[in-house]
Amino acid sequence: MSTEATIKNRSHLPSFIRHSPQFPTNPTASNAIERLLERDRNDHHCRYGAAGYHNHLSHHLLAVYDLGASASLLEVIYQLDAATLLPIDTVDRANGIVKRLDISITESNWTEFLGDDKYYASLLEFFSLQVEARGAGGLLDKFIFSPDANKDGVDMVQRLCAGVFHPLIQVGYGLEFESDAMVAQGLAQAAAHNPTWPQQFRPSTRPVSQSNSLPLFEILRQFYESPILKPVMPYNPNTLIFTRFREACEDGRSEEIGRLAALWWSSSPNADLESDLKVKLEEITWFATLLLVGSNKPNRKPRLDFFLMHILTASQFLPSFLNAIPNPEGNPPGATINGTSDALTAKFDPIHPWAQIIADAIHAPDAHTVKTIRTLFYAAQHPHRNWQLDGTLFVRAAGVVMQTLGWVCSGQKAGRWDGSALGWDDAWNNEDSDE
Repeated sequence: MSTEATIKNRSHLPSFIRHSPQFPTNPTASNAIERLLERDRNDHHCRYGAAGYHNHLSHHLLAVYDLGASASLLEVIYQLDAATLLPIDTVDRANGIVKRLDISITESNWTEFLGDDKYYASLLEFFSLQVEARGAGGLLDKFIFSPDANKDGVDMVQRLCAGVFHPLIQVGYGLEFESDAMVAQGLAQAAAHNPTWPQQFRPSTRPVSQSNSLPLFEILRQFYESPILKPVMPYNPNTLIFTRFREACEDGRSEEIGRLAALWWSSSPNADLESDLKVKLEEITWFATLLLVGSNKPNRKPRLDFFLMHILTASQFLPSFLNAIPNPEGNPPGATINGTSDALTAKFDPIHPWAQIIADAIHAPDAHTVKTIRTLFYAAQHPHRNWQLDGTLFVRAAGVVMQTLGWVCSGQKAGRWDGSALGWDDAWNNEDSDE
């Protein structure tokens, strides 16, 4: 199939952004976001660089658009972010080889092309046609959550959660903004990944608690007390994240994590599935927030872990998944958190704090900053139960994020996410940076 025909097929999908932005926008910005998203979808691969970094361009654009960005800011972000991306037909990232593959992916052979991102463009063509025929919910039902999609070797739920949740986040943006084209991108990205930790994401076979489920705080306490889940030693600051994942599943840890995760979900016949899901989705956001901003040491400068941040930003899209799936079944994955931080007790300017935060965050050079602020802002806007925590948690957490990553519009230097695996005590041996 020619490149021109492929682009035509991908472009005719319904991609109109029907989600109403949180802040006032204008037709110029609305037209710009449509045009730039389509351009990214047709031109760029989902990964770049020899290490396989993920294309965040569409996430970045939608996050700032939703928070009131102008058309000119959207254009600037596109130009800066697109500069590092690769052509969609890249088949060898390390050597920069671009070649249109002459293959046809169908319902009968799609599983033969999993786990290799040289097939991304072909997988995108396939899932674009499928989402047009089935809709976003039907696409997820068949190609992510069905038994056939999770047979050994296919493992699409695991692939969706691979790459530090980037495929899930891509699909999530598509669901939230009602863009079938972005949902197709997310499935193509998931299919191009290898499953990261296959022991942990088989919800159809995960045992669940036969009694009432436990709150995550209680499960966390059991996690700390478990002799099996002792930290992998010695600490190595240079260990890659995927090696840490693998080590976290060795020596009986995988089974113990599964046992604890099962305590969060009840198979009791008295359980109210709908209300229980609402509580759990809310609980995940609280925990993910504390996991990010609370994993620190007293009297030390706060650090924000790069990978924990992705748990928070991914949590925002779980309601969109539940709303999209025709008949959601199975057990959602568990989660773990660390303790709270002294930074959360700091005083915060009470005068329109969100307006100040958002006005600065949309100009942050790193897409993850505004994505995190957007998630915290949404969490603060929705009614919530009292989890024995101050209801200002989210705006205080946003303050920690901005102070750490930089109030760039006020002249503060942009900060950095932490990659030291700060759960180990030895990760804190170095002095705090002045940056």
